[in-house]
Amino acid sequence: MNDSLPPYLFEQPDPTPPPPVSTRAQLLPFDQLTWKNFERLCLRVAERVDRIRDPRLYGTSGQSQHGIDLWGTTANGTSVVYQVRNIGKLTDRALKSAVIDFAEGKRPFSPRRFVLCVAASGSSTEVQEALSELRNRYSDLEIVLYDQERLSTLLKNQPDIVDDFFGKPWRDHFCVVGSPETFRQDPDSPRKITADMLLRGPVAALGLAGDLKRADSLSDRAAAAQIYGRVAEELEHRGWGLPARLIRQRQGDALLVSGEIEAAYLTWLALLKDEVHTGALLVAPTCSQRLEDHRDKVRPALAARFVALKGLDTWFENPEAGIKLLRDAVTSLLGEDDPWAPDAALWLAEATLVDELDHEEVTAVCKEVLERFGARSDEAVVVRLRLALAEFGGDWTELLREASSARLGPKDAGLVFARYGRELGLAAQWSEAIDEYRRAIEKLTQTDLYGDVAQSLYAISKLQFTYGTDFTGAGEVHTLARAIPDKVTRLTRNRDSRAAALRALHAGRLPDAHQSLRRYLWESRLSGHLSTELEARELIGDLYVEAGEFAAAVANYIRAGCTEKVTETVRRCGKPVDVSADLWRETPWVQVTALAEIAEQGDVLPPDWVHRIESRLVELTDGADQSPMGRKVVRAAWAALAGVAYQLSSDACEAVLYRIESLLSREPGHDRLIGNYVGTLLGRFHYTRPSLRHLARTLIARSLNHEDLAWRLRDYLVVAVDLDEHIRQALMSEADGGNRVALEVLALAEIHHERAAEEANSLAKRIMSYQPGQARKSWSLTLGFEDAAVFVRLLPIQTREEVARHLMALVEDVGSPEFFRNSALNGVSVLANTLSSQVRGELFESAFRLANPDTPVSLADVTLRAMLHPLSRVRLDFGVGSLWRTAIETAGQLAVSADQAQQLRRVVYETFHTGDEKAIAAAGSALLALERSMRPSVDLYLLSTHTSPWVRSLAARLWLEEPTSAPDLGEWFVRDSDRRTRLVIADSLPRLAQLDPKLHDHLRAVLSEDPSALVRARAQGFQPN
Repeated sequence: MNDSLPPYLFEQPDPTPPPPVSTRAQLLPFDQLTWKNFERLCLRVAERVDRIRDPRLYGTSGQSQHGIDLWGTTANGTSVVYQVRNIGKLTDRALKSAVIDFAEGKRPFSPRRFVLCVAASGSSTEVQEALSELRNRYSDLEIVLYDQERLSTLLKNQPDIVDDFFGKPWRDHFCVVGSPETFRQDPDSPRKITADMLLRGPVAALGLAGDLKRADSLSDRAAAAQIYGRVAEELEHRGWGLPARLIRQRQGDALLVSGEIEAAYLTWLALLKDEVHTGALLVAPTCSQRLEDHRDKVRPALAARFVALKGLDTWFENPEAGIKLLRDAVTSLLGEDDPWAPDAALWLAEATLVDELDHEEVTAVCKEVLERFGARSDEAVVVRLRLALAEFGGDWTELLREASSARLGPKDAGLVFARYGRELGLAAQWSEAIDEYRRAIEKLTQTDLYGDVAQSLYAISKLQFTYGTDFTGAGEVHTLARAIPDKVTRLTRNRDSRAAALRALHAGRLPDAHQSLRRYLWESRLSGHLSTELEARELIGDLYVEAGEFAAAVANYIRAGCTEKVTETVRRCGKPVDVSADLWRETPWVQVTALAEIAEQGDVLPPDWVHRIESRLVELTDGADQSPMGRKVVRAAWAALAGVAYQLSSDACEAVLYRIESLLSREPGHDRLIGNYVGTLLGRFHYTRPSLRHLARTLIARSLNHEDLAWRLRDYLVVAVDLDEHIRQALMSEADGGNRVALEVLALAEIHHERAAEEANSLAKRIMSYQPGQARKSWSLTLGFEDAAVFVRLLPIQTREEVARHLMALVEDVGSPEFFRNSALNGVSVLANTLSSQVRGELFESAFRLANPDTPVSLADVTLRAMLHPLSRVRLDFGVGSLWRTAIETAGQLAVSADQAQQLRRVVYETFHTGDEKAIAAAGSALLALERSMRPSVDLYLLSTHTSPWVRSLAARLWLEEPTSAPDLGEWFVRDSDRRTRLVIADSLPRLAQLDPKLHDHLRAVLSEDPSALVRARAQGFQPN
């Protein structure tokens, strides 16, 4: 620095001169555009600035356009129309001509808003006065003028549009480039919500508070209504739908006060339509009441519109009443030729689809609506009506062709493919269904409906899990769906009906939960969202169970494929539920769940129901399987046949036996999962169908070399060897070859066979090889001490007693898992009646010490019991808690003295008060096992009214020992609500006939009319099996 120079020379200049004034152009030269380009510009303004959904040209050259060039719908579903006039000068006469041409014409689409777009200025006083006059004359229509000034203002922050139509120089000279507001209306980015809007509210932040205050203070309520309309419009444009609806409500009230009743009615209708359709009920109750109050003061067509909306809203809560209102509304709207007829017909058709009602009449209505209104209705409504017809009639050809050829927009095409994918998935065409959902995804990714994209992925994952074998791929698809952040869908918008339903359920508001779940089902079903549709069905089933509507719950569980919930619900229902129609549906999980319901309540189904479905049950035994992860139709069909075996006709029984014969021709092991039910059928036919007994016993003999069937037949065969020499010979022949089932049956029947004796010695040595306290690295869950003891019964008494003592030593080993000790104790129980009194008394003391729920267990059992805690994520039951119950029953079989009987009596009566049904059953068995001379006296009247069905059945067994001592109890027992008690009486009718013939005849007559087919069969003389 030069010290000779003053310091100020080195300071920054201050102040600087003001910048030059450079005002940007304020008006765009619309008059220099061709008429086609000006029309294109107006279309872009409608889409970008006005946020019109899918704006379209109306009509073609030479067609009558009724004063409309463009049209579309707003976010809340109301129609807006545009008339475009590229004129150099706008006069009041030209303005009136344009507006009147539309307002007094046909008014296609029933719009609430009419926009006139002109290239010239409309600021002259004559034009402004004419505009005010027109607004007053047509108060039911919001009339907007987009002239040169207004269009220029709207495009100020749209540089890309200005660039497209006027070029880069005009963009740079006219637009506010770089301003934060420049891209505010960009449809590819979310609407900007500022902190100011959140803190002060959108009305204040957008500078609308003054307008709102002025409208509130105006005595001219018609003028106030116009201001309210403009405020609401701006809020809607900025994405504030809920505040906008509140302002719209004020607009309707203002119109009513000004005497414009129909205009107010139209405003309330638009509000109600938006809220009923979206489920966001903010002003709907108020609007609905006002629409009801003024219904007789408006045209019948407007009143019918309200009835249609009321019908849809009611349908979510009360389907039957809602359908009736919708039918009435459609009839009225068609009679009035009202443009709302397609909407009402659509709601009726879709409600019919969701509720699976008869659609013949609705189909005719939809066809009439499309014929009369198709060309002038919203395309989205037309497509959904056509989708309903496709589902009613099964003809998808034309819709799929249009969706594939881009004649439909991506949203509509995506919906068509998703709905068709759902249809194919329900028809078990899972591979084709996945292809359709993939086509839906291709279309929907071109839109902003990423929630629908996610749901299509969930549907693919669901189909792969249900039918396919690539479970890894299915899991990856599911993960991909979860990764999509934006869940907005076509029907749900931003409202979560599922979450609303769960909140209501948690709070105990069942009616609110029901309405939200019905909406959730409606949204899912009509969007083709297969996965969430099934979830909605299941949740509705849960709700109906909570409300005690068991039949309705079963119907929804069947649609969802909730097999376990269906069986649990029918047990609680107390009466049969007719699900026969579901057996003819194509959906495998529906068939499986309906079959499970029949298997569960087959014994109490009315005979005419059984006869109606028996041929279908036989057909389904050869049905298609689902994937290894799904339930099997074939297995479920055999289970259902076993459930109704006592009621099948002779022809059906014969058909079943021939099916079984074909199964026995296959390789053993092929039908492992159905062997249990096939064995049950063979056993029941053998004992209850004399005309088929020969064929049944032949098949039983053949089944002995089919391990899966033979094990199930074991219990039947124990009885059969005493009744049928043919089967006895088959058993001996199979035993010669070492057939384990045949050997065990012979052992149970105590029939000597050399191979059985060899097996007995081998198993005795195996039992003795297990030592108490022996350290083991692993434990088998299928040791089968009880099965081994069956063979040990064939050995000399010294060996039997030695084995029994050793088994009890294993039982007392606290270090062993409970399931191991319980198996050993069951082995003692099998041997009990073959032991000497001395050994039985000795073992009684050991068993009795264990007859306590607090019996010490191993550390492994403590861990296993923790798994059964309700909050445990891993729930595996290895028989925890079974040891003390088995000990009670075994003690009863071992007791040999009156003192031991008295000790046992105390434990038995204590157990009766525990509420543990399994323990109560064990205690009852222990009491019955005591010799009559040692059995303590009991109060049969007290036991017969016990809450436990096991105790009541015990009382019936004890009563049958001396029925004449209290004959009135017989009437009580044969009318018991639980089948077990009635079966006890039915099985003992032959003995009762000898003791008291008159009582026998009466009880037999009552049981012959029993709701249970098994009880009726036993009462008629069939032996227990």
